[in-house]
Amino acid sequence: MTETGIATIKLDFSSLPAKPPPGDVIDFIYKKIELSNEQIVRIHIKSSSPTVHVELKDQSVALEVVERHDGRQSFTFKEKSYNIPISMDDGSKIVKIHDLSAKVKNAKIANYMREYGEVISVTEGVWSENFPCAGLPNGFRYVRLIIKKDIPSYLRIQGETTLATHRGQQQTCRKCERAVHYGMSCLENRKLTSQRANLNERLTSPYASITATAHMDERRKSEEKETAIVDNKT
Repeated sequence: MTETGIATIKLDFSSLPAKPPPGDVIDFIYKKIELSNEQIVRIHIKSSSPTVHVELKDQSVALEVVERHDGRQSFTFKEKSYNIPISMDDGSKIVKIHDLSAKVKNAKIANYMREYGEVISVTEGVWSENFPCAGLPNGFRYVRLIIKKDIPSYLRIQGETTLATHRGQQQTCRKCERAVHYGMSCLENRKLTSQRANLNERLTSPYASITATAHMDERRKSEEKETAIVDNKT
């Protein structure tokens, strides 16, 4: 990724039964997520919450850390392993745009993605140092945004269809844009969804009717009781 500028990542240790030793946290940062002093501005182990905030010199490094390590690294505490979520400190997520050609510029992508939230940046993916083409664009775009609306799995931007993915996303069908339905056609899925809705309506309708009838009976009894009291007084 080729975006510069300071950014902060958050490591969430809330799944642990107690706060881990600071030394173990530092080892995790340097060894598991492979950061170095050249990349880090500040490491803040919070006292009031089970989180660690790591400020990095380059936003592209922060985005890469989240992309590569979120949900993929475990922390050993008292001989038990815990998964450590890693995210951007501001709550933004990284949406990976897979299939757009170079003709679709980042500005167009940013404008399109504003439908789904507050866009912070769009960056170009690059080949890692493990390849002879290290540093060259690899075709992927990474949109950093604060999501306010569910993002479907397939988007159409400037006439091109692309897969779009992020962690925690509800996968959707490429054709009908409903929740993905493996093993059945879109028509079969619509029929099944309709049948389930009709069944739920039938199941809830009798209950609603019974409840309404019960309220009417209670009201009638109350009115009869009030009438009887008035008659006795007269």
